[in-house]
Amino acid sequence: MIKGRCSKEETRERILTKAQELFRLYGFSKTTVADIAADLKMSSANVYKFFPAKSAIVEACAARGLEAIRQEVTAIMNSGGKASLRIERVVLAIYHYNRRMLRNERQIFKLVATAIDEAWACIDDFREFLQSTMTRLVQDGIKTREFAPGKPSQIATLLLDSLSAPLRSHLHPDYAPGKNHEKRIHAQIQFLIKALQFSS
Repeated sequence: MIKGRCSKEETRERILTKAQELFRLYGFSKTTVADIAADLKMSSANVYKFFPAKSAIVEACAARGLEAIRQEVTAIMNSGGKASLRIERVVLAIYHYNRRMLRNERQIFKLVATAIDEAWACIDDFREFLQSTMTRLVQDGIKTREFAPGKPSQIATLLLDSLSAPLRSHLHPDYAPGKNHEKRIHAQIQFLIKALQFSS
């Protein structure tokens, strides 16, 4: 039986899957478009039909690396329950995601870290997603009178700024690898939640 041709989207996904596989083995800086094409038994020219440059493949892989945590955060946001508990769950989900990636997916983690350092579009998109998620959670807390009235978007920005250490624990010297910092993160969030319960 002859296999049908892959759609453009399927071929694009095959390229990204293979790229991630090679990035894990050799690192994204050492992997070339020719390497990806050879493993897929296609020409480099064919790969360039889907991605104009290696940088486009790398950025798409970084976006892929963030998709799992984006889905997890969305599920938490939509799960219902107290806004304060969902805020804590979101922060802990991102904290554990970074720990897992650093431990099990070091090369992909380096890729995402580079994307953060160089402010790639996928990182801006994720920051906007996190801002809108936190804004929604603050809105829910105000609506149920769990939090005092205020401007949700401004409060969300302050929360994210105040929680930058646990959200980027891999860059913070006080969050040593190999240690569990959940109690510390819980205490930070409880402190901030108490501030949200009082009018300014």
